Amino acid sequence: SSKFQRIQVNVDVTGGRGFSVTCSNCDSLLTTDQEVSLRRILELPSSNLDVSEWFCHRHADEKLFDDSNCFDEATQQFQPKLGDSFYGPFCLLMNAQLFDKARLRVKRKLIHCKRCLQLLGEFNGQRIVKLWCESVKFNDRAFFDVASQISLIKRVIKNHLACESLMLVKLIFEASMPANEDKKVHVIVQVMDRNLQLLKLEEDSELVERRSIKVMYLKLRHDNDDDTRTLKYWQKDINVATFELSFKMLHALCEYLAAQSLLIPEVYRSNNSFQLSYIEFL
Repeated sequence: SSKFQRIQVNVDVTGGRGFSVTCSNCDSLLTTDQEVSLRRILELPSSNLDVSEWFCHRHADEKLFDDSNCFDEATQQFQPKLGDSFYGPFCLLMNAQLFDKARLRVKRKLIHCKRCLQLLGEFNGQRIVKLWCESVKFNDRAFFDVASQISLIKRVIKNHLACESLMLVKLIFEASMPANEDKKVHVIVQVMDRNLQLLKLEEDSELVERRSIKVMYLKLRHDNDDDTRTLKYWQKDINVATFELSFKMLHALCEYLAAQSLLIPEVYRSNNSFQLSYIEFL
C-alpha cells in the first residue's frame, strides 16, 4: 500500500537568509525589495482538516496579543504576515505588501508577470497573494523539491491515497482559465485499482515493473449541460476530494493521462465517455 511521503520544500528559512522571488519563466524580480526575509513556512490544512485544528506558534519577538492573526474567522482566509509563507499542494500564500505592482500585470483578480505574461496566481483579498508554486522561484530554485510538474501531481495523489481508507476514491482537479478566473475547467478522476504492477518497456528495451493505479478520467469544459450536471453530481459525493491547481498544471495532467491511456488497447480505452489510464509511481 502507498505510504505518505511529505513533499520537501526547497526554501530554507534557517540562518536568517533572504530570498529573491522571481518569475519561473523569465526570471523577472517580483518583489518590492531585491530580497525578502521569511521567518516561517507553514503547510496549510488539507481539505479534510478543520481549520480550527490548524495553528501557528508565536515567535519570541511578537506581542502576545497581535492584531494581525494568521486566520480571519470572518472571511475564512489565512492571513500571512510579511515574514510568512503558507503553502498547499499546488499554491502558496504570501503577504501582498511584499510584491511590486509595477512588475505585475493585474486583470481583475488574476496576476501575470508584466515581462513575459506568465500567469502567476491571483489576489485573495487586499492583503494576500496566492501564487502557483511552479510559477515562481526562490533564489532560482523551485518551491518544491520535485523533478517536474507531473511529479508533484503524482506525489499529491499518492499521499491522498495513503491517507484515504475508502475503497472508492474520486478526485476533482479544478483550474481557472488563464484569461478569466470565473471560468473553470475540471478533470474528474476515479481510482479503479490502486495496487497494480505495470510492465513497461524502457528505451533500452528492458522491461521494468512500475507500481501503478488504474483510473477513469474525464475533462469537463462546461460547454454543455452534461458537463455541469456531472460536476454537480460529483461535488455532492462525500468520497470526492477537490484540488485546485493552475491551468498549466491541469494541462500537464491531461497530457500525462492521455499518454498513459495509450498503454491500454483502443477497444478497451473508453467507458461511458470516460477514458481509462494509468498513473505510475516510482
